[in-house]
Amino acid sequence: VERNGHRVRRLKDGYVTTVAGSSASQSGWKDGEGAVALLSQPVRIVRDKVGVLYVTEAGSAIVRQLTESNGVLAAKRFAGTANVPDSVDGAKLAKGLFYSPYGIALKGDGTVYVSQVGHHLLRQIADTKITTLAGDKIGGYLDSTGPASKFKRPTGLAVSPVDGSVWMTDQHNYRIRRFNGSTVQTVAGHTFDGKYSDGKGSAAGLYWPSDIEFIYKGLAAFVDEKLHCLRTVTADGVVKYIVGACDDSKYGFQDGTGSTVKFYEPSGLGSDGGTVIYIADRGNALIRKVHCAAY
Repeated sequence: VERNGHRVRRLKDGYVTTVAGSSASQSGWKDGEGAVALLSQPVRIVRDKVGVLYVTEAGSAIVRQLTESNGVLAAKRFAGTANVPDSVDGAKLAKGLFYSPYGIALKGDGTVYVSQVGHHLLRQIADTKITTLAGDKIGGYLDSTGPASKFKRPTGLAVSPVDGSVWMTDQHNYRIRRFNGSTVQTVAGHTFDGKYSDGKGSAAGLYWPSDIEFIYKGLAAFVDEKLHCLRTVTADGVVKYIVGACDDSKYGFQDGTGSTVKFYEPSGLGSDGGTVIYIADRGNALIRKVHCAAY
């Protein structure tokens, strides 16, 4: 997704094509096929097992669904009320509201999870309803249950293939968090002290983790936007450096291996379900590919 271009684009065999949305100068809220559809600040995208795409739109305050027929993608509102930003539970198309929906992830049973950077919440779309699972509208940091827990700008989401828990990059708390169905727990990270460090749990130093994705063997990879690097985290909270500077003063563009690689505020990522990770290198306006087999 191209947030400021208000488009969904496809990269295949080295070619980039626009599959939904019109242009950077045309944003808004309109369902339709291809360029007929208008989007407003699409942020994250996820694909289900049959190929249906779900997109969070921060600008329109909705979740959009994209389905393909005869090679053409059609966009339609899936949940939320367009241009009415708030956090209200209820029927997904009639009364439910989102406020700056951001991260999105799918569970195998079709449940959709959405994080909100507005109001700092974790929401769920299941059957025909939107439900708040965790967080409050004020924001902060607290591990607890349901509405007693606190986040601060939750961005990326991913569902663990091992136990179905929902993992989150809690960006302004500098942590990786996990929701197990009732309780929010901190997996790794601590209040930022200006230092990068690998380690376990609170010993790991993170700075603006932005997106997270489970890769091979249930290991989660995440991008650290302000440290300009890619890192991994295990189920028991062990954080390990993979590639990039991991230094907030060292950014730019450079292909290579290890610390010779340079990113500029990597903000999103996805994988091929194996050892290849794709990174949205926001500051460089590039899609980068990382082969992780060697790591």
